[in-house]
Amino acid sequence: MNPHQLRHWAATCGIVFALAWSPFHVSSAAPADDPAATPAASKSAATPQGAPPNTTFAQRTLRITSNTNSTPDFTVVLGRLRSVEIAGAMGKGILGLSPEEAVATIAEPEWTGNPSEVKLSVDLDPRTYPKARPAAKEFADRLVAKFTELLAQERRDEDMPRVQQAREWFDAARHDYDSVLARMKEKGALLGGQSPEAVRASLSKLEDERQRLELELAGMEARQRAVEEWLDRTSKQMEEQAKADPVIAELEKAVAAQEQVVKMARRQSESGTVPQTEVAAAEAKLSDVKINLLDRKRGTGTAAGAQDPLANLTRELQSLSIDTVDRKARLAFVEKRISPLREAAASVSDFELLEAERASLRTELEQARQELRQAERAAQASAGGDRVVVVKSQDGKHQGPTGSPVPEQ
Repeated sequence: MNPHQLRHWAATCGIVFALAWSPFHVSSAAPADDPAATPAASKSAATPQGAPPNTTFAQRTLRITSNTNSTPDFTVVLGRLRSVEIAGAMGKGILGLSPEEAVATIAEPEWTGNPSEVKLSVDLDPRTYPKARPAAKEFADRLVAKFTELLAQERRDEDMPRVQQAREWFDAARHDYDSVLARMKEKGALLGGQSPEAVRASLSKLEDERQRLELELAGMEARQRAVEEWLDRTSKQMEEQAKADPVIAELEKAVAAQEQVVKMARRQSESGTVPQTEVAAAEAKLSDVKINLLDRKRGTGTAAGAQDPLANLTRELQSLSIDTVDRKARLAFVEKRISPLREAAASVSDFELLEAERASLRTELEQARQELRQAERAAQASAGGDRVVVVKSQDGKHQGPTGSPVPEQ
């Protein structure tokens, strides 16, 4: 048979095949070992472009192959295809029938014996559907295209639980990770931007300084109390000794007598009988007598030229008072600096626990992200893993009570 005769035979028999629809590959190429399959012809081979439809019977034999490990439930997919919402809506626009009538024109799918081959038939019996538009071929082609879409949707629905579960795991892990990061940020603010090791080192140094100052301050305060006691005891002792010293008694009398001389000189000076110089001389002599009295009181029981014991104790007490004020100021400064460090140190353990938890959650987050990627990739691969091939196509007229088709002329 030459190519011209072959084309005439194909046009006479009306054998056409569906083209490929996305997302699945709908191929008209039949396997090499399938003798029943016929070569694909273009759509215009059976129906010239612009010609009105003129078929009341159409049948498509589909072979479904999959390169995945799982096989979808074809019965469920075919049931969805033949629903009023899907086939009925398409048939209403193509055939001009109600959705219910359009569904009724589709015969029950027939399995050919091969588990992956099924026949879809559209029969527009003029006695049953006198007002139907003779577009069985167009309706059948649309059904095949929609079948591939529903098959892809079924695949996605099968993989959706794993994807959804992986997404929920990822969202929960990311939420926990972000929560720990926020808490670490709060604890880090209490640490003053320092690391836990730096906080511990600073706190330890200031604690040592505080203890040293407290020890020094305690020693100074104890020494100050002792000096005060010795000063009080020495003063009383010197007073007792002064009472028993006859020289002191005489000096006290001399002081009293000189005070009287000064008073008399002042009265005479005020009356103008003596000059002011005599008053000054009397006051100077009174000062000398008082100094001698004080020197005698302080020098009682001591060798000549010895230092005044009260003076030494007084100077020691003054020095201790100044040093005590200094240590108290230093201790107050250390306490001021150590207070926030103590609060930070209380948060160090919590910060380290959060850091360990963050590391664990980061690992879990990466695992969840990887699982989500694998689930999405598996879903994409599964959605494109089925191949629908039209291995046989018939279009023609409904004829006779048996409903057998007659090919288009």
